[in-house]
Amino acid sequence: IKVYTIGIGSDTPKYQQTFMGFVMVPGVNRVLLERISAATGGKFFLAKNPRDMRAIYDIINALETSKQETPVFSRWYD
Repeated sequence: IKVYTIGIGSDTPKYQQTFMGFVMVPGVNRVLLERISAATGGKFFLAKNPRDMRAIYDIINALETSKQETPVFSRWYD
C-alpha cells in the first residue's frame, strides 16, 4: 500500500504570542513524513494553504487510477 503523506503548515518553527509570552509552535516533521512515504513507494507533499491542498489531492487522484466496480443489483436466494 502506498502512503502519501501531507504536511500541513510550514516546515520551519515559528513563535506565537500568548498571554504567557511567546510560545514556539513546531513545524512539520518533513524528514519523518518523507521517510514514511518513501518506504511505501508514495510521495510527500507540503500544503501551506487550501489551494495547495486542492492541488495535492488532484495530483494523488491522477497517480492512483484504479477502477472499482460495484454491482447495482444483487440476487438473493433463500
